[in-house]
Amino acid sequence: MSDLNKTRSTPAAQALLSASALTANPLLLGLPSGSTLDLAQRAVGEGVELLWATAWLAAPLELNLRDDRDFIQFNYGLEGRAECRVRLPRGRRQEFVHQQEGCIQFTPDLLGNFRMQGRFRSVSVAVQPAVLQSWLDGEADMELARSLAAGDYLSLGHRSAALHVAATELYRHLTPDTPAHAQPQQRHPLWLQGQILRFVGLILESRRPSLAGSPLCPSDIARLTRARDQLLADLSCAPTLAALAATQGLSLLKLKKGFRLLFGHSPYALFQIERMHAAQHMLRRGERSVTSVASELGYTNISHFAAAFRKQLGVNPAQIARAR
Repeated sequence: MSDLNKTRSTPAAQALLSASALTANPLLLGLPSGSTLDLAQRAVGEGVELLWATAWLAAPLELNLRDDRDFIQFNYGLEGRAECRVRLPRGRRQEFVHQQEGCIQFTPDLLGNFRMQGRFRSVSVAVQPAVLQSWLDGEADMELARSLAAGDYLSLGHRSAALHVAATELYRHLTPDTPAHAQPQQRHPLWLQGQILRFVGLILESRRPSLAGSPLCPSDIARLTRARDQLLADLSCAPTLAALAATQGLSLLKLKKGFRLLFGHSPYALFQIERMHAAQHMLRRGERSVTSVASELGYTNISHFAAAFRKQLGVNPAQIARAR
């Protein structure tokens, strides 16, 4: 997602929306011209909901939102970056929500401002406080308990390879346009319950580095995050791993191992995932041919592009183009 502090475009001002109204009717957003949004919600039990979003925002979008739902949100951003300003009782906070990071939010009746642009994919589990407490089964977590009781909890930057895998599997299960993966009706309901508990548990676990067991220190995580951003800056041409490691002050071994630990993929695998998702978004917008998209993403052989697209997404690019 584009750096919103540097974009020359000014997002259109949005009226104040409630979270429940937006979830019920995503058209209230008033998307910029050329943009697409798929926002869906599914109740999976008493006090538990799943929410997932897939968007392409052709211009900056600003959203003013009041949290009128008594749910704790466990969210993971698979793709994209958003700027978030929340008015907490202890003062206003400005944060950036990055891709491949999780967050926990419980801000009932509080106001927030969100700015985003470009590609965006996320999955969330929303849980009522009493349900979460029953899941924890008396586990002592005084910081979390105090923050939830105060109703002003916002915790960002939750990362782990296991969390990324869990979020990806949950998102793929919920989205209908990934025919290579099992659809919801093909799974037993207990499977979905297990995935929800796994997802929430891994986000909670990532709050405590001692439990997460990651050998990466904060400076390693910062370097690897910059390396990921550099890797994905130009999806038509990946830098060599040696150049990527040297630029960020990492050894080649630490770069490779660090990517798998932090992002759940090797550098090249992550590059291909993002490359094919970019191709999918271009084709869905209906403005480009398969050949044009392949060329923009650095392919000189259309059959090689089609094979890579099919391997990643389970469908031929021509099928996406015909369905637009």
